[in-house]
Amino acid sequence: MDKVQGSTDGSETLEVKSSELGAEKDTIKKDKFEKDTIKKDTIKKDQIGSKEIKKKHHKSVKLSIKLSIILGLMATIVLTFLNTVAIKTTKKYYFGAIDKNMYDKAIASSEELTALISRMDAISSIIYKGMDSLGDDAADSWNVVDLDNKKIFVSPMEEGIEFRSRVLSASLSRAQYNSESVLLDSLNALIETDENVLGAGVLFEPNGFVDGVKSYAPYLNRDGQKNKTLTNSTYEHYSEKEYYTEAKEKQHTVITDVYEDILTGEKVVSVSRPLIFNSKFLGVVLLDIDIKLFSSVQREDSRFPSLSTHILDEHGDIIYSADSSQIGKSISEFLSEKQYGDIESLMEKGDAFSKEVKLANRDMKNYYFAPTNVLGNTWWITLSLAKKEYYAP
Repeated sequence: MDKVQGSTDGSETLEVKSSELGAEKDTIKKDKFEKDTIKKDTIKKDQIGSKEIKKKHHKSVKLSIKLSIILGLMATIVLTFLNTVAIKTTKKYYFGAIDKNMYDKAIASSEELTALISRMDAISSIIYKGMDSLGDDAADSWNVVDLDNKKIFVSPMEEGIEFRSRVLSASLSRAQYNSESVLLDSLNALIETDENVLGAGVLFEPNGFVDGVKSYAPYLNRDGQKNKTLTNSTYEHYSEKEYYTEAKEKQHTVITDVYEDILTGEKVVSVSRPLIFNSKFLGVVLLDIDIKLFSSVQREDSRFPSLSTHILDEHGDIIYSADSSQIGKSISEFLSEKQYGDIESLMEKGDAFSKEVKLANRDMKNYYFAPTNVLGNTWWITLSLAKKEYYAP
């Protein structure tokens, strides 16, 4: 019985130990499970954290790229704007410099034109002064002295001598004869020495030089100077001409539009100075001027091969052009009605101006207009150049 009891106690002890071992294993498993769970959670959190970090990093990179692109675009826009402004400023300065240069050339041409006309007016003045003795006894108006200032006796011309005109069949007074001699010598010397003067003369009113003589108008041209042939025009021929009526009406030196000389067929302009004695109009001193005189106003520039110079009168008619076929024509023949109207309006203001013009042949040109006073008339120096040359680099 005792043995049996002992066996029973031993078995219970083994069961207790076995139960404890099972519990311990469960605890170990539980601990291991918890550790594994914690480890997995940690790994998962790490993975999630890593993904978020990567995601944030990716967003950060994308933001940086966007900012870089935006900043790049802004820089490009700013640079483009600055370049555009710089280009416009440079072009404005460049074209402004060209425009100023053209105006300077036009002004130089207008000054040259004024000098040319002044010289022609001075020549007519010399002839005019030669006629000052008209109606006076010029032969008795001179006293002659020697180096000691002692008067030299000069025998007077015999009375009763007849002085004959060399222009027409008429008797002259001594003063008239002297005036005629000075006049003819002056005309001959002028035509011989000045190639720009095609002809010159003095045209009188009826009875203006000789009483009873309607037509006294000695005129000498180049052929006449060579052949010693003088032309005496009729009063009917010249009395209605522009060069005569204008000078008579205005009582000062005038210059005509371009016209064709009836004797030579050449295109000329005339400078006409009125002969006025004792407040009475007696006629005009006339100079017919070769248009080629104005060629000296032509301006050239190696940068602009098409550059050309024209002279226009106050009506817009061409007084001078290197293209002789244009002389005497109106600029309206080369422009549209609107363009001509615009230019005419600007010319009426009397100030220098420039205008981009499309010609009838479709050529585009830049024109520069500069006014100049020519014996009381407003003439215009115009410079033109092809638009493609103007905009060429």
